[in-house]
Amino acid sequence: MMASLGNLRTSDFIDEKLHVLGALGRFPSVKLKMRALEWAVAGDVRSQDNYSVFGSVAADGSTVAWEYVQAKWDALSTQYSQIVVGRILCVSIANFHTEQAA
Repeated sequence: MMASLGNLRTSDFIDEKLHVLGALGRFPSVKLKMRALEWAVAGDVRSQDNYSVFGSVAADGSTVAWEYVQAKWDALSTQYSQIVVGRILCVSIANFHTEQAA
C-alpha cells in the first residue's frame, strides 16, 4: 500500500494516479479498505478523484463503502459538493443488485 501511495504522490500523470486510487480498495482486509476510505477523504486526494477509492472498495461486492457513506454522511455532504457526493454515493452502491442489499 505504501509503495502505491508513493507512486500517487510523485506521479505527474492523472491516469497513473487514478490507477493507483482504483487499486487502493482492492485489499481483502476490511481494515485496509476502511483505511483507504479514511485516507481518501482526509485531504490527500483531490475531491473530484476520491470516488475512485470508494468504487474500488465497493467493487468486490462488499458493503464497506456503503456503510462508511452512511456513517459519515453529514461530514461528506458538508465537505464535498453535491456532484462529488453523488459520485461517491453512486459508486458505493453500484454493485447492489437487490433492494435488500441497499
